[in-house]
Amino acid sequence: MDIYLTGLREEMVREGRSLETIAKYAKDLRRYFFLCNISSPEEITMDAVKRYVLRLREEEHSTGHIANVLWALKRFLKYLNESGRIDTVWHVSIPHVDAPDAVDFIERDELNLIIEALDAQSLNDLRMRTFIEVMTNTGLRPSEALRLTRDDVRDRKEIEIVGKGKKKRSVYFNDSVHIWVEKYLEQRTDELPNLFVVHSKTARPASLRYMENQFKQLLARAGIQKHYVLHTMRHNYSTNLLINGCPIEYVAVLLGHSKVETTRRHYIAIRQKHAKDAHFRYLVPAIQSASMV
Repeated sequence: MDIYLTGLREEMVREGRSLETIAKYAKDLRRYFFLCNISSPEEITMDAVKRYVLRLREEEHSTGHIANVLWALKRFLKYLNESGRIDTVWHVSIPHVDAPDAVDFIERDELNLIIEALDAQSLNDLRMRTFIEVMTNTGLRPSEALRLTRDDVRDRKEIEIVGKGKKKRSVYFNDSVHIWVEKYLEQRTDELPNLFVVHSKTARPASLRYMENQFKQLLARAGIQKHYVLHTMRHNYSTNLLINGCPIEYVAVLLGHSKVETTRRHYIAIRQKHAKDAHFRYLVPAIQSASMV
């Protein structure tokens, strides 16, 4: 099936789809082919897909994950049909997934535990420390951060990137980012231009999957059992701005959101998690304490 996946990739590149989306589609499709023993396009039938969805439900995968798998499969079938490989006449029904009311973010004490679990003598940990600084101080998506080069950050306070949906936005680097980038680069011995690389006998650019695995291992070392991912740190950037009084319209621009409603989920996260703190911080008792006569 590799030849067909290569064809799909080329088609999606021509459409201008992001490399991250293409990689996710390929990952979900390969897993489907492997688990269902699919070796040719003709074996992808409606019954086969229904059985796979049932299997995912029984394994308690989320509706969001199932929807992503089916979106990938639907696009693959569309490619096969348009290229004349097969004649698909059936419809892939994709479950509706509601956007969460609020985003998740890493609490300050948890972030401190994560930092404390890093080994200052480890180049891999120094890379992760730098990555955390970049994520929490720029609001970049993980895939955007992994596309950074040395020259993008060194001696620069601002760059323009092309993000999700081919939208351009400015990204700003503060002193904290520059300090950790310099510490990390000083320990590097390779000549790759990429800011984040895998340190092995032959250095190579760090992939999103690799960094996600590294972060997962770090969370385990820090004793954190919550399901955080690299993208969660982008939420830390936005909620930090909102907590400190940044207008939500500015946060939307900095994150590259086309609609403020999307950013509002970051505000709701603060409201939900910090309502108790707000009660004790802002409440002035209507009746002042007085001794009973």
